[in-house]
Amino acid sequence: MARLMIDDVTPGMILSESVKDSNGQLLLAEDITLTEKHIKEIRMWGIMDIGVQGDSTENEAENIAISPEMIDKAKHLLMPKFSQVNMKSKVMELIFNRAVIELAKENVSALDEA
Repeated sequence: MARLMIDDVTPGMILSESVKDSNGQLLLAEDITLTEKHIKEIRMWGIMDIGVQGDSTENEAENIAISPEMIDKAKHLLMPKFSQVNMKSKVMELIFNRAVIELAKENVSALDEA
């Protein structure tokens, strides 16, 4: 199993675990072969990463699998910078999520020390 950021997921990949919303409601079941429509829906739901079957991808250098712990550390570091922002705004939520992904990708070693 590989955990990939949603931007690194491509149609044809197979879910290795179910996708659930923040309330635990099932959105997509395990073993579904992802389509472009599924990937768009996952983005709209605000989900940043999912588990897929197999290795991270054929081009591992281009796709960085980031652990949920690293995502949590990046969120923790960025929350103070977004404290004055209306996080109920979809645009701000997307900006925050993107910032979390980029921080986790760029600073994996720095976050391990934090």
